Amino acid sequence: MSYEVLQKHMLKDTYIDISFRRYLAFKETEAYDEAYKDEILTRLNDFLQGQEINELTVVEIVKKIQKEIPSSGSFVHWSNTGDLVKHAESRPLELAELLNQLYYSAIPVEERIEGFKQRG
Repeated sequence: MSYEVLQKHMLKDTYIDISFRRYLAFKETEAYDEAYKDEILTRLNDFLQGQEINELTVVEIVKKIQKEIPSSGSFVHWSNTGDLVKHAESRPLELAELLNQLYYSAIPVEERIEGFKQRG
């Protein structure tokens, strides 16, 4: 089935609207177990507001990230944050530059993430 045919069938009825409404309703139930991600990101965003990322602050920053990440769930595997702390402690200037590129670069976010993973 081609994309055009699929699109025609999907848009002739209200499947997308129905799915979206069901998703929004699901998010309000106790079965939706992803709200913690929004809470973590909000806390980290508040922490990083006005925070300069440099070789003097990077260890504190990644330790805060490590502290916020739960040891279970699908957010980020907690062991990855341990590696991040080790990297910050051993090469703070390098990691500060990587984090600044990750957060503040104008390139598409997918490319920033991939670059961070490859270099970090």
